[in-house]
Amino acid sequence: MIFDVKSPDHPEKLRFLFDQCVGLNSEEFNVLTQNNNKLNHHSELIKNDINISKTINLEMTSKMKNEKFNLVKQNIEFFKLSNENQQALKLNPSFKNWVIYVNGKLSSEPQKVIRPRSHVSFILKTSVKPSLNIIFKDQHLVILDKPTGLPTQKTLKKFEENLYDQVRLFFAIENNFRITEPYVGLHHRLDRDTSGLVLMTLKKEANKEISNLFSQKKITKEYLAYVEYGSQKPPQRWKEKNKIIRAHHPSHPFYFKVDNESGEGQEAITHFTCEESQKEKGYHKILCFPLTGRTHQLRVQLSHRGWPILGDNVYGHNESAPRLMLHAQRLLFEFKGKNYDLYCPPSWSAPT
Repeated sequence: MIFDVKSPDHPEKLRFLFDQCVGLNSEEFNVLTQNNNKLNHHSELIKNDINISKTINLEMTSKMKNEKFNLVKQNIEFFKLSNENQQALKLNPSFKNWVIYVNGKLSSEPQKVIRPRSHVSFILKTSVKPSLNIIFKDQHLVILDKPTGLPTQKTLKKFEENLYDQVRLFFAIENNFRITEPYVGLHHRLDRDTSGLVLMTLKKEANKEISNLFSQKKITKEYLAYVEYGSQKPPQRWKEKNKIIRAHHPSHPFYFKVDNESGEGQEAITHFTCEESQKEKGYHKILCFPLTGRTHQLRVQLSHRGWPILGDNVYGHNESAPRLMLHAQRLLFEFKGKNYDLYCPPSWSAPT
């Protein structure tokens, strides 16, 4: 379990006491931390009724089961200021079950003063590594196969597991929690229900070149999709270039659609290849090569053309497959003079 804190910009008397969270279960605590503005209405959490949202930016990640929640309550007294005039925070000695990094460096002093705008990472001490499917790793990069259902990064659900924090924890444990926190940089993401390859950097020096490769569209991303058969057969090859905007949907608050008329939205470009059509089995097998990375891009574009992805409960029909049949199976790029061609087929098979 990992959570990150950014210390406040200005001093206010702040004492956030987890051991005063009597009666709060993990679900209730999750609701509170998702909306920090509501915290000041819970005086049992806050000494002197301070508005947490104005003083500290708290992000927590984990599927926090009751036993973990209780462990947090028992062992964390969050932060307290040494005095009113000093723009700094002090770690409390009760962080005994956590490894603490301040701006990437291990903090061995429980009463270490933390300057404003510092980034503090708390990692619950454990020897059990997250289960990761690492497809490739060298000194600069790690490429993983993300399972379906797992977010790539932090979400509004503060206690939810995500791939990025799992990778951070994996390398922290592998590094035996040494003096420097292992660096992990995230450069692209997959939707929660999409499985497949995600690239991360392991050195800050690699960030600029990798970022440029993505922005200049020099990384080829290949997705495999099985789509509903629809009323007509798709062409063997075609290109979609349109605008995608956020739209209202009565059942799905996170919903997008193609809108080429209003002039709003973000440009989305994808090349598609139809590899196979099975009318009897009710699907087309499509390879997708996105040049842009808009949220739900492939799902929206295919559904807009009348071929929603099987198992898509937002833009298609959930009952058409037990999961979203979309997988990021290949990444091709050149980095530091070396050609990379990473391929990872899906763990699931074609519809029968």
